[in-house]
Amino acid sequence: MTVRNIQSILYTAPAGTVQSGGMSDPNSSPLQDFTTLLASEITNEDPDNPVSSTDMVSQYAQINAAVGMDQLAQMSQTYQQMQTATDLLGQTVTASDSSTTNPGGTVTGKVDGLNYSGDTPQVDINGSLYPLSSVTQVGQ
Repeated sequence: MTVRNIQSILYTAPAGTVQSGGMSDPNSSPLQDFTTLLASEITNEDPDNPVSSTDMVSQYAQINAAVGMDQLAQMSQTYQQMQTATDLLGQTVTASDSSTTNPGGTVTGKVDGLNYSGDTPQVDINGSLYPLSSVTQVGQ
């Protein structure tokens, strides 16, 4: 499942306006994003047709929902990777090995353990850790 960058789908400035600032920091909080959006709207709004407070609250709720959906998708992907790694325990696998001792080669062996300390799970094959993404074959 592909999740697009939230900042790219939340706000598009009306035609003929210049966006002042923007939600460019992926680590900013929804409140910071909302404040940036609100400041941009107030700066660019038509004085004869101001944005209603209901619209602002609705936009804030949409930002929070989009951020929550992104976090849920990331957590789901992490869980799926952990489950996949767990399913490989005891299985014979082949993994690509880009180490300096075996450049461009592969390693085949039984998955004896798992390491979840990094961003992605690692499988222990013959006493060495390999990223789950390097596993190219299960079984022989």
